[in-house]
Amino acid sequence: MATNRVGEKSVKKGANQGAKKVSGGDGLPEVGAMARELEVRYGGLAACTTPASWLDLGAIAASGQAFRWVACTEGWWAVPAAGGAALLRCVSRVPDTLGTVADSLEMRITPQHDLAWWRRYLALSDDYGLVLAELGDLRCPAVDAAMAFSQGVRVLHQNPFEAFATSIVTQNNNIPRITACVERLCGGSLEPWPGPEELLARLEEPGACGSLGLGYRLPYLRDLCRRWLDGEYADMVALSAHRTPFDRDELATCERDVALLMRCEGVGPKVARCCALFGLAHASAVPVDVWIKRVERDKDVAWLPQIAGIEQQFVFAWARAGYPEPGQMRA
Repeated sequence: MATNRVGEKSVKKGANQGAKKVSGGDGLPEVGAMARELEVRYGGLAACTTPASWLDLGAIAASGQAFRWVACTEGWWAVPAAGGAALLRCVSRVPDTLGTVADSLEMRITPQHDLAWWRRYLALSDDYGLVLAELGDLRCPAVDAAMAFSQGVRVLHQNPFEAFATSIVTQNNNIPRITACVERLCGGSLEPWPGPEELLARLEEPGACGSLGLGYRLPYLRDLCRRWLDGEYADMVALSAHRTPFDRDELATCERDVALLMRCEGVGPKVARCCALFGLAHASAVPVDVWIKRVERDKDVAWLPQIAGIEQQFVFAWARAGYPEPGQMRA
Protein backbone atom coordinates (compact mmCIF):
# COMPACT_ATOMS: atom_id res chain seq x y z
CA MET A 1 0.00 0.00 0.00
CA ALA A 2 1.18 3.51 -0.70
CA THR A 3 1.28 5.94 2.18
CA ASN A 4 -0.85 8.41 0.23
CA ARG A 5 -3.37 6.47 -1.81
CA VAL A 6 -5.91 8.35 -3.84
CA GLY A 7 -9.26 7.85 -5.48
CA GLU A 8 -9.99 5.92 -8.64
CA LYS A 9 -9.73 8.88 -11.01
CA SER A 10 -6.21 9.69 -9.83
CA VAL A 11 -5.21 6.04 -10.11
CA LYS A 12 -6.42 5.94 -13.70
CA LYS A 13 -4.44 9.05 -14.52
CA GLY A 14 -1.28 7.70 -12.96
CA ALA A 15 -1.69 4.27 -14.52
CA ASN A 16 -2.03 5.73 -17.98
CA GLN A 17 1.13 7.81 -17.82
CA GLY A 18 3.44 6.46 -20.48
CA ALA A 19 0.74 4.36 -22.18
CA LYS A 20 1.04 5.97 -25.59
CA LYS A 21 -2.02 4.50 -27.28
CA VAL A 22 -4.69 5.87 -29.60
CA SER A 23 -7.08 7.58 -27.18
CA GLY A 24 -10.85 7.53 -27.11
CA GLY A 25 -13.00 10.60 -26.56
CA ASP A 26 -12.52 10.36 -22.79
CA GLY A 27 -8.73 10.42 -23.09
CA LEU A 28 -8.30 6.75 -22.18
CA PRO A 29 -6.29 4.37 -24.39
CA GLU A 30 -8.53 2.85 -27.06
CA VAL A 31 -9.12 -0.80 -26.24
CA GLY A 32 -8.72 -2.03 -29.82
CA ALA A 33 -5.27 -0.45 -30.10
CA MET A 34 -4.37 -1.83 -26.68
CA ALA A 35 -5.45 -5.32 -27.71
CA ARG A 36 -3.33 -5.19 -30.84
CA GLU A 37 -0.31 -4.04 -28.87
CA LEU A 38 -0.68 -6.79 -26.28
CA GLU A 39 -1.14 -9.40 -29.00
CA VAL A 40 2.08 -8.37 -30.71
CA ARG A 41 4.06 -7.82 -27.52
CA TYR A 42 3.06 -11.06 -25.79
CA GLY A 43 2.50 -13.37 -28.77
CA GLY A 44 -1.27 -13.73 -28.84
CA LEU A 45 -4.55 -12.87 -27.16
CA ALA A 46 -7.34 -15.39 -26.45
CA ALA A 47 -10.93 -14.51 -25.52
CA CYS A 48 -12.68 -16.16 -22.58
CA THR A 49 -15.36 -15.44 -19.99
CA THR A 50 -15.58 -16.60 -16.38
CA PRO A 51 -18.20 -16.24 -13.62
CA ALA A 52 -17.43 -13.66 -10.96
CA SER A 53 -19.03 -12.03 -7.95
CA TRP A 54 -17.99 -9.31 -5.51
CA LEU A 55 -15.75 -7.87 -8.22
CA ASP A 56 -15.25 -4.23 -9.17
CA LEU A 57 -12.15 -3.72 -11.28
CA GLY A 58 -12.13 0.05 -10.82
CA ALA A 59 -12.32 -0.27 -7.05
CA ILE A 60 -9.46 -2.77 -7.05
CA ALA A 61 -7.36 -0.50 -9.27
CA ALA A 62 -7.92 2.34 -6.77
CA SER A 63 -7.06 0.24 -3.72
CA GLY A 64 -3.26 0.64 -3.71
CA GLN A 65 -2.50 -3.04 -4.35
CA ALA A 66 -1.03 -2.83 -7.85
CA PHE A 67 0.20 0.12 -9.87
CA ARG A 68 0.28 -1.16 -13.44
CA TRP A 69 -3.40 -1.43 -14.32
CA VAL A 70 -4.32 0.77 -17.29
CA ALA A 71 -7.92 1.94 -17.72
CA CYS A 72 -9.04 1.72 -21.36
CA THR A 73 -12.15 2.67 -23.30
CA GLU A 74 -15.41 0.70 -23.08
CA GLY A 75 -14.79 -0.32 -19.46
CA TRP A 76 -11.71 -2.46 -20.15
CA TRP A 77 -8.58 -2.66 -18.04
CA ALA A 78 -5.16 -3.70 -19.34
CA VAL A 79 -3.34 -5.66 -16.63
CA PRO A 80 0.29 -6.78 -17.03
CA ALA A 81 1.22 -9.36 -14.39
CA ALA A 82 3.89 -12.03 -13.85
CA GLY A 83 5.25 -11.96 -17.38
CA GLY A 84 1.86 -12.00 -19.09
CA ALA A 85 -1.06 -9.65 -19.54
CA ALA A 86 -4.82 -9.52 -19.89
CA LEU A 87 -7.63 -7.22 -20.87
CA LEU A 88 -10.45 -7.45 -18.32
CA ARG A 89 -14.02 -6.13 -18.27
CA CYS A 90 -16.95 -6.88 -15.96
CA VAL A 91 -20.22 -7.57 -17.77
CA SER A 92 -23.76 -8.78 -16.93
CA ARG A 93 -23.98 -6.57 -13.87
CA VAL A 94 -26.95 -7.70 -11.77
CA PRO A 95 -27.59 -7.94 -7.99
CA ASP A 96 -26.13 -11.09 -6.47
CA THR A 97 -26.19 -13.03 -3.20
CA LEU A 98 -23.14 -11.17 -1.86
CA GLY A 99 -25.04 -7.89 -1.91
CA THR A 100 -23.11 -6.28 -4.74
CA VAL A 101 -23.17 -6.34 -8.50
CA ALA A 102 -22.32 -9.83 -9.69
CA ASP A 103 -20.42 -9.99 -12.92
CA SER A 104 -19.24 -12.39 -15.45
CA LEU A 105 -15.73 -11.34 -16.31
CA GLU A 106 -14.87 -10.88 -19.98
CA MET A 107 -11.19 -11.52 -20.63
CA ARG A 108 -8.57 -11.39 -23.36
CA ILE A 109 -5.49 -13.21 -22.06
CA THR A 110 -1.98 -13.67 -23.40
CA PRO A 111 -0.45 -17.18 -23.72
CA GLN A 112 1.78 -16.91 -20.64
CA HIS A 113 -1.07 -17.70 -18.21
CA ASP A 114 -4.32 -19.64 -18.46
CA LEU A 115 -7.77 -18.82 -17.13
CA ALA A 116 -7.14 -20.64 -13.84
CA TRP A 117 -4.06 -18.49 -13.20
CA TRP A 118 -6.01 -15.29 -13.75
CA ARG A 119 -8.83 -16.45 -11.48
CA ARG A 120 -6.24 -17.03 -8.77
CA TYR A 121 -4.65 -13.63 -9.42
CA LEU A 122 -8.03 -11.90 -9.04
CA ALA A 123 -8.85 -13.97 -5.93
CA LEU A 124 -11.96 -15.34 -7.65
CA SER A 125 -11.13 -18.75 -6.18
CA ASP A 126 -11.33 -17.31 -2.64
CA ASP A 127 -14.65 -17.63 -0.79
CA TYR A 128 -15.65 -14.00 -0.31
CA GLY A 129 -19.12 -15.12 0.66
CA LEU A 130 -17.57 -16.63 3.78
CA VAL A 131 -15.30 -13.60 4.25
CA LEU A 132 -18.30 -11.26 4.27
CA ALA A 133 -20.34 -13.53 6.50
CA GLU A 134 -17.54 -13.78 9.07
CA LEU A 135 -17.02 -10.02 9.09
CA GLY A 136 -20.77 -9.50 9.37
CA ASP A 137 -20.82 -11.72 12.46
CA LEU A 138 -18.61 -9.15 14.21
CA ARG A 139 -21.73 -6.94 14.40
CA CYS A 140 -19.50 -3.89 14.20
CA PRO A 141 -21.15 -0.81 12.64
CA ALA A 142 -17.83 0.51 11.36
CA VAL A 143 -16.95 -2.76 9.62
CA ASP A 144 -20.48 -3.06 8.20
CA ALA A 145 -20.20 0.44 6.75
CA ALA A 146 -16.75 -0.32 5.34
CA MET A 147 -18.00 -3.48 3.62
CA ALA A 148 -21.01 -1.66 2.19
CA PHE A 149 -18.78 1.06 0.75
CA SER A 150 -16.06 -1.27 -0.56
CA GLN A 151 -18.22 -3.60 -2.62
CA GLY A 152 -16.25 -5.45 -5.23
CA VAL A 153 -12.78 -5.11 -3.63
CA ARG A 154 -10.77 -8.33 -3.56
CA VAL A 155 -7.17 -8.74 -2.42
CA LEU A 156 -5.11 -9.77 -5.44
CA HIS A 157 -2.73 -12.75 -5.36
CA GLN A 158 0.24 -11.16 -7.06
CA ASN A 159 3.54 -12.62 -8.20
CA PRO A 160 5.62 -12.61 -4.99
CA PHE A 161 8.73 -10.97 -6.42
CA GLU A 162 6.69 -8.24 -8.12
CA ALA A 163 4.71 -7.63 -4.93
CA PHE A 164 7.84 -7.47 -2.77
CA ALA A 165 9.67 -5.09 -5.09
CA THR A 166 6.61 -2.87 -5.48
CA SER A 167 6.08 -2.75 -1.71
CA ILE A 168 9.61 -1.42 -1.27
CA VAL A 169 9.00 1.25 -3.92
CA THR A 170 5.84 2.41 -2.09
CA GLN A 171 7.73 3.49 1.03
CA ASN A 172 6.86 7.12 1.83
CA ASN A 173 5.64 7.56 -1.72
CA ASN A 174 2.48 8.50 -3.61
CA ILE A 175 0.53 6.91 -6.45
CA PRO A 176 1.83 8.95 -9.44
CA ARG A 177 5.46 8.62 -8.30
CA ILE A 178 5.09 4.90 -7.56
CA THR A 179 3.50 4.30 -10.96
CA ALA A 180 6.23 6.24 -12.77
CA CYS A 181 8.99 4.50 -10.82
CA VAL A 182 7.59 1.02 -11.50
CA GLU A 183 7.25 1.90 -15.18
CA ARG A 184 10.92 2.88 -15.31
CA LEU A 185 11.94 -0.32 -13.55
CA CYS A 186 9.97 -2.37 -16.08
CA GLY A 187 11.05 -0.35 -19.10
CA GLY A 188 7.51 0.66 -20.07
CA SER A 189 3.89 0.60 -18.95
CA LEU A 190 3.15 -2.75 -20.57
CA GLU A 191 6.54 -4.44 -20.31
CA PRO A 192 6.84 -7.42 -17.93
CA TRP A 193 8.55 -7.01 -14.59
CA PRO A 194 12.23 -7.93 -14.82
CA GLY A 195 13.23 -10.97 -12.80
CA PRO A 196 15.59 -10.56 -9.84
CA GLU A 197 18.75 -11.14 -11.86
CA GLU A 198 17.78 -8.67 -14.58
CA LEU A 199 16.53 -6.12 -12.06
CA LEU A 200 19.72 -6.36 -10.02
CA ALA A 201 21.76 -5.69 -13.16
CA ARG A 202 19.68 -2.57 -13.85
CA LEU A 203 20.06 -1.39 -10.27
CA GLU A 204 23.86 -1.74 -10.48
CA GLU A 205 24.21 0.28 -13.68
CA PRO A 206 26.05 3.61 -13.30
CA GLY A 207 23.58 6.40 -12.62
CA ALA A 208 20.74 4.01 -11.74
CA CYS A 209 19.78 5.96 -8.64
CA GLY A 210 19.01 9.08 -10.65
CA SER A 211 17.59 7.47 -13.78
CA LEU A 212 15.19 5.17 -11.91
CA GLY A 213 14.10 7.71 -9.32
CA LEU A 214 14.40 5.28 -6.43
CA GLY A 215 16.40 7.47 -4.07
CA TYR A 216 17.18 5.77 -0.75
CA ARG A 217 15.11 2.72 -1.80
CA LEU A 218 17.68 1.55 -4.36
CA PRO A 219 19.91 -0.40 -1.92
CA TYR A 220 16.78 -1.97 -0.43
CA LEU A 221 15.80 -3.36 -3.83
CA ARG A 222 19.34 -4.55 -4.43
CA ASP A 223 19.27 -6.47 -1.16
CA LEU A 224 15.90 -7.98 -2.05
CA CYS A 225 17.24 -9.20 -5.41
CA ARG A 226 20.34 -10.73 -3.84
CA ARG A 227 18.35 -12.52 -1.15
CA TRP A 228 15.92 -13.78 -3.79
CA LEU A 229 18.71 -15.12 -5.97
CA ASP A 230 20.30 -16.78 -2.92
CA GLY A 231 17.04 -18.70 -2.40
CA GLU A 232 16.27 -17.14 0.99
CA TYR A 233 12.57 -16.81 0.16
CA ALA A 234 12.09 -19.97 -1.92
CA ASP A 235 10.32 -22.08 0.71
CA MET A 236 8.13 -19.20 1.83
CA VAL A 237 7.02 -18.50 -1.74
CA ALA A 238 6.37 -22.16 -2.54
CA LEU A 239 4.10 -22.54 0.49
CA SER A 240 2.03 -19.52 -0.59
CA ALA A 241 0.95 -20.94 -3.95
CA HIS A 242 -2.27 -22.54 -2.71
CA ARG A 243 -2.90 -20.55 0.47
CA THR A 244 -6.52 -19.56 1.20
CA PRO A 245 -7.90 -16.99 3.66
CA PHE A 246 -9.05 -19.57 6.20
CA ASP A 247 -6.01 -21.85 6.37
CA ARG A 248 -5.71 -23.28 9.88
CA ASP A 249 -2.12 -22.15 10.45
CA GLU A 250 -2.52 -18.69 8.86
CA LEU A 251 -1.70 -16.56 11.91
CA ALA A 252 1.47 -18.43 12.85
CA THR A 253 2.85 -18.71 9.32
CA CYS A 254 2.12 -15.03 8.62
CA GLU A 255 4.15 -13.87 11.60
CA ARG A 256 6.98 -16.21 10.63
CA ASP A 257 7.05 -14.88 7.07
CA VAL A 258 6.85 -11.24 8.18
CA ALA A 259 9.87 -11.78 10.44
CA LEU A 260 11.81 -13.29 7.52
CA LEU A 261 10.87 -10.43 5.20
CA MET A 262 12.08 -7.88 7.74
CA ARG A 263 15.61 -9.23 7.41
CA CYS A 264 15.78 -7.43 4.06
CA GLU A 265 17.49 -4.05 4.26
CA GLY A 266 15.03 -1.19 4.76
CA VAL A 267 11.96 -3.40 5.26
CA GLY A 268 9.96 -2.62 8.38
CA PRO A 269 6.66 -4.04 9.66
CA LYS A 270 4.39 -2.14 7.27
CA VAL A 271 6.26 -3.05 4.08
CA ALA A 272 6.72 -6.65 5.27
CA ARG A 273 2.98 -6.95 5.83
CA CYS A 274 2.27 -5.48 2.39
CA CYS A 275 4.52 -8.21 0.95
CA ALA A 276 2.77 -10.86 3.03
CA LEU A 277 -0.74 -9.72 2.10
CA PHE A 278 -0.29 -9.03 -1.60
CA GLY A 279 2.53 -11.43 -2.46
CA LEU A 280 2.11 -14.40 -0.11
CA ALA A 281 -1.70 -14.55 0.24
CA HIS A 282 -1.56 -13.96 3.99
CA ALA A 283 -5.10 -12.73 4.66
CA SER A 284 -4.22 -11.89 8.26
CA ALA A 285 -1.46 -9.40 7.40
CA VAL A 286 -2.46 -5.80 8.16
CA PRO A 287 -0.17 -3.07 6.78
CA VAL A 288 -0.76 -0.19 9.20
CA ASP A 289 -0.51 3.14 7.39
CA VAL A 290 -1.75 6.62 8.23
CA TRP A 291 -5.32 5.77 7.22
CA ILE A 292 -5.56 2.69 9.38
CA LYS A 293 -4.12 4.63 12.32
CA ARG A 294 -6.69 7.34 11.70
CA VAL A 295 -9.66 5.00 11.54
CA GLU A 296 -8.57 3.26 14.73
CA ARG A 297 -8.45 6.68 16.37
CA ASP A 298 -11.81 7.82 15.00
CA LYS A 299 -13.89 4.65 15.05
CA ASP A 300 -14.46 1.56 17.13
CA VAL A 301 -13.26 -1.10 14.68
CA ALA A 302 -13.44 -4.79 15.56
CA TRP A 303 -10.76 -6.79 13.75
CA LEU A 304 -11.09 -10.45 12.80
CA PRO A 305 -7.46 -11.64 13.02
CA GLN A 306 -7.72 -14.52 10.52
CA ILE A 307 -8.79 -12.22 7.67
CA ALA A 308 -7.79 -8.81 9.05
CA GLY A 309 -5.77 -8.03 5.91
CA ILE A 310 -8.84 -8.32 3.69
CA GLU A 311 -10.86 -6.38 6.25
CA GLN A 312 -8.19 -3.69 6.21
CA GLN A 313 -8.73 -3.14 2.47
CA PHE A 314 -12.42 -2.44 3.09
CA VAL A 315 -11.70 -0.20 6.08
CA PHE A 316 -9.03 1.75 4.20
CA ALA A 317 -11.33 2.63 1.29
CA TRP A 318 -14.08 3.68 3.70
CA ALA A 319 -11.75 5.83 5.81
CA ARG A 320 -10.17 7.46 2.76
CA ALA A 321 -13.66 8.47 1.55
CA GLY A 322 -14.49 10.14 4.87
CA TYR A 323 -16.59 7.39 6.51
CA PRO A 324 -19.68 7.49 4.27
CA GLU A 325 -22.83 5.93 5.68
CA PRO A 326 -24.14 2.63 4.26
CA GLY A 327 -26.03 3.30 1.06
CA GLN A 328 -23.81 6.15 -0.09
CA MET A 329 -22.27 5.38 -3.45
CA ARG A 330 -18.55 5.27 -4.04
CA ALA A 331 -17.36 8.28 -6.02
